[in-house]
Amino acid sequence: MRYLKQLSFVEKVFPDATHTRFTHALGVSFLSGQFAKKLNLSESEVRLVQAAGLLHDVGHLPFSHSLDIFIPKLFNGKNIYTHEDLGRAIVAGKIKLDLPDAGKIPSILEKYKLNPEDVGSLIAKQFTLKPYLQKIISGGVDADRLDFLKRDSMNTGVVSGNVDQERILQLALINNNNLEFHHKAISPVREMLNARNVMYNEVYIHRTVNLSETMLQKAVELEIDNLPDLPKMGDEELLMRLEQSKNEKVKELAQRIKYRKLYKIAYQIPMHSATEKIKENIEALKKKGTKRIESELIGLINKKRKILNNNEEIRNGDVLASFPNVEKIKYQKIFDKQEINVFSPGKKNTNYSYFNVICEKSLKAEAEYAVKEYLENI
Repeated sequence: MRYLKQLSFVEKVFPDATHTRFTHALGVSFLSGQFAKKLNLSESEVRLVQAAGLLHDVGHLPFSHSLDIFIPKLFNGKNIYTHEDLGRAIVAGKIKLDLPDAGKIPSILEKYKLNPEDVGSLIAKQFTLKPYLQKIISGGVDADRLDFLKRDSMNTGVVSGNVDQERILQLALINNNNLEFHHKAISPVREMLNARNVMYNEVYIHRTVNLSETMLQKAVELEIDNLPDLPKMGDEELLMRLEQSKNEKVKELAQRIKYRKLYKIAYQIPMHSATEKIKENIEALKKKGTKRIESELIGLINKKRKILNNNEEIRNGDVLASFPNVEKIKYQKIFDKQEINVFSPGKKNTNYSYFNVICEKSLKAEAEYAVKEYLENI
């Protein structure tokens, strides 16, 4: 985790955001222990949540969530579909990565009288024996969010509001075997939710981050058969491997990412302008999938070129499609529900989009024309 940046490509927008999954894991482990101690839990329960907090991100691939889509393919037939599933398998000793001491996690946990299966279940959000322990690791207000919101804000310089960790911890309680909060926690919890909203809007879904992730995903998709050791790589190692690929498009994409020569947005469906009909079209596009959309767009562009006596064909990877993961901030029933509307101040491109098509600058006009024609037939 020392070699995985917590925020993957966010450093391309906020240069100081180079902190790692390792430092975040230390923070989550500490806050998990503080949660447990404030709740007067037993020493064994304190150790359990501390261990789960420390190891909760051990299943991440390089560039964190960017490559989650490849986990099912890499572990086909092993019931591993998410980074939490992979983390559970590693902690329980069912998956052994070819790394120094990687197989020692179960024995180290047992040394401290911890059951690796329990730790793994907490990581995979499947620990049902004591729901309050699960909520400390993964819940609406948990140690993970309390740490990353404050840490990410500090490292990006984005002022996201006050995440009062100490106040929230003091007002935590157990009721009916579940983790709940005293009514006095409404204000600090609202502040935390607001901070999360700010960080998603200003940092996590930034369009530069989405451009980088989309290009990385295509490079890995084209190279995946040559990356069986992907789960044990760090960020820089993966980028170096992609630069050394025999596939020229993979090499080009990796170098563009490295030197921030990113593709441009050729077409976008902004959230603020999406009608019900457009939303229906987006669902139809999602069913097609990005690989098929890209292939059909490339076909349209090449067909148009032939009509214009241009025999230079574009290839797979020259035009990319994506559905940005714009997460809606949800409030629990005990708090006032709030509708957050998004206003676009007339900018051509926005962070808040349902669908993007990107390509190199010289292809923008052709790609935009092709997308418009393509969408007419959805």
